[in-house]
Amino acid sequence: MLKRFIILLLLVPAVGLQLKAQTNTSPYSIIGIGDMESKDYGKFFGMASTSIGMQSGSYVNLSNPASLTSLDPNMFNLDFNVRFRSSQYKYPGADTFTSSYSDAQFERFSLTFRPGKTWGVSFGLKPFSSSNYNMSELLNFGNGSNSNILRTVNGSGGINQVYLANAFKINKNFSLGLTSSFLFGTLKRSTSYIYPQIDVNIQRNEYQILKGFQFQGGLQYTGKITNGLRQTIGLTISNPLTLKGRYEMQYLNIDSALNPTIKDNQSFKIPLQFGAGYSLVIKDVFTIAADYRYSDWSGATLNYPNAYTTPTKRYSFGLQYAPMKNIGGQMREKFFIQGGVAYAEGYAVVDNKQLNDMSATVGLGGNINRLINAYVGVEFGSRGKTADKQIQEQYTQVSLGITLKEFWLNTRKLKKYN
Repeated sequence: MLKRFIILLLLVPAVGLQLKAQTNTSPYSIIGIGDMESKDYGKFFGMASTSIGMQSGSYVNLSNPASLTSLDPNMFNLDFNVRFRSSQYKYPGADTFTSSYSDAQFERFSLTFRPGKTWGVSFGLKPFSSSNYNMSELLNFGNGSNSNILRTVNGSGGINQVYLANAFKINKNFSLGLTSSFLFGTLKRSTSYIYPQIDVNIQRNEYQILKGFQFQGGLQYTGKITNGLRQTIGLTISNPLTLKGRYEMQYLNIDSALNPTIKDNQSFKIPLQFGAGYSLVIKDVFTIAADYRYSDWSGATLNYPNAYTTPTKRYSFGLQYAPMKNIGGQMREKFFIQGGVAYAEGYAVVDNKQLNDMSATVGLGGNINRLINAYVGVEFGSRGKTADKQIQEQYTQVSLGITLKEFWLNTRKLKKYN
């Protein structure tokens, strides 16, 4: 088991990067640094990513670093998650959905463990944002001319997040955590102009190369209300930061390439982010949870016509049924079934209309054996409204994950932390 664990530790990031390269069109990812990956694609995805106030002994929760102290102290946890998405689009003035796309993307790779009785650690890689779009239009010269230029705009890339999270149990009720992240990535935009009448084909390639550091603090309080009722309250806060880097632009035609233009003062501001969550566990079987997330995006700027940023809010509510059983001398979830709903106000305003998102989710998972957990979640959602002259997207997402576990060295013999 240990040998397989080490091999997967080396191979999973490469598989994840290959999956990310397969993503397809998302029209709204042209705005800012792309679609922000604000949802939790782990175990709590089936609860509409309602996870700030959630704890688990068997599954890693990255929404709140303070939750890491609730994990089984005897285990390494290698967590790998992928997301599949299928979307249909309806354009303003259309009666039906006329375009459809699908993609597959790596969402999370993490290694998490408890090096001490009151200490939890996790490090890994996951996307922070993703950009991928393809749009075409005919430009007419006007003045009665029948000549047209075909302009096509393609975008790709995104921002990645490498993180290290530490959590400490202050006492039997309180835990504190801190996630330190390095954000880095490249956003590419390629614009081509084709004028067939005079055999002209010009392409402009633009690159934004950005990086920066972000820190997220987390707090959780958990305790009994009465026999059979246990509550957890969670809080998170992330610092505002400015992603900095450089901008490169180069024009190409069929025969030659012009010298690139390079600017070293590129930046994109990410605001203060705050989250609060609450969960109530009834008789260690039923869980009711709610989350609220807020980000003040009003200070950011967008390189997109008739668009600006605004504060965002996300509300989510989730339910879980998870009967317990004794696994290796500890009470753990035998399996779980989840459901949830969410409503999010997006950070982009286009033509004075905010881009909002509504979704519903279901999920299930469980222990395949003592050392393997698996989970799956499905989300059905809608983003944008044709009534507001926006492209309306109806999407379905499937999140698949597996957690491989391995005992600490000599855990069975020394009964570490028991």
